[in-house]
Amino acid sequence: MTQRYYLFHSGKLTGPIGHEALERMRQNRTIEKYSWIMNEQEQHWSPVTEKPQVNPFAETKEALSDHPLRALFIHRNRPIAGTVTGIHTYGVEIWVTESPNRLKGLREGQSITLNLEDERGHSASNTRVEWLSMEAHPNGNLIRFAWIERNVA
Repeated sequence: MTQRYYLFHSGKLTGPIGHEALERMRQNRTIEKYSWIMNEQEQHWSPVTEKPQVNPFAETKEALSDHPLRALFIHRNRPIAGTVTGIHTYGVEIWVTESPNRLKGLREGQSITLNLEDERGHSASNTRVEWLSMEAHPNGNLIRFAWIERNVA
């Protein structure tokens, strides 16, 4: 029996799609416009792209030391500023020195407008991100966001 798949995004269902068509979509990356996938036999929905298991931001840390970026977002009507420590196709990683108490109320999946500023060229861009996680450290916090709408050059 041929496996068939269904894809879902923003209230729209696409399918059934055969295995070969699905593989072509993966190769040309058109599958990434969908959020969920279901194998017809298993009847179980899964995210199209899994969250990375390794730190995807490590590869940009050296480049950012030569080309620093600042980040700013508003939480509880107060600005939170930090330094971008990593950028990846999946998202952005930011170091902030705010206390964890100042960041209470932020939750996984929350949509935020993030302002990224190039400190050398004094250019800035706003982009929509989704809060992923925060690691608290004695002298600051490492915050990770996933891109929703990427306007970063």
